[in-house]
Amino acid sequence: MDFSGHLLTARSVAWIPPGVVHRWSDIRDLAGDIVLFVPTAPVTPASRDLASGLMTGACWTATAAAWPLITVALAHLRLESGAPPGTRTGELSSLLLSALLLRLDPPAAPGRAVNDAFLRFRHAAEEDFRTHHDITHYARRLGYSPRTLSRIVHAATGRSAKDYISERLLLEAKRLLAHNRLSQAQCGQRLGFSDAANFSAFFLRETGLRPGAWQRANVVP
Repeated sequence: MDFSGHLLTARSVAWIPPGVVHRWSDIRDLAGDIVLFVPTAPVTPASRDLASGLMTGACWTATAAAWPLITVALAHLRLESGAPPGTRTGELSSLLLSALLLRLDPPAAPGRAVNDAFLRFRHAAEEDFRTHHDITHYARRLGYSPRTLSRIVHAATGRSAKDYISERLLLEAKRLLAHNRLSQAQCGQRLGFSDAANFSAFFLRETGLRPGAWQRANVVP
């Protein structure tokens, strides 16, 4: 998921939010269930926070104690989804989905305080990172000084606001190079760099490779 490898075993849970690119390999002996839903489908506040609060893909192993509860929640959701059309209730399906998400209990980054200020920054970054790479823009938009904004982001992620934007740009660049197969020039233009040379210098600084070399190593024929 997003160029990080994960080994799947018994009780593995893979969480893939919208926008996360993923590639599966060696899955001939893999069996499991796939639950697809839009972020607004869960109906309880906690389950909606889970559905909208994870930025990247995650993979973890559910505990042996939690697994029976997870499988029961999944079975109930599957049974309700397979009910005849005249007997289905959308509200019940949404409640069962919420119960499943709460039982899955995706792990949070330890020791990080995700508050409303950081969530507002994250939302603004998702909207503007392709056109605005400077922290001053986000500080002005949210009503903070750049130093205060960086402290907020560091408290939530362990990184500075500048590093957060750079990592988001790099992830999107990798997605465009590997999965959209854009050229270096097209990718740089899509991400708001003034020219291909500036984009190449940014990519080299962050990865140690030029965009073309990274693309050749990561594109699946």
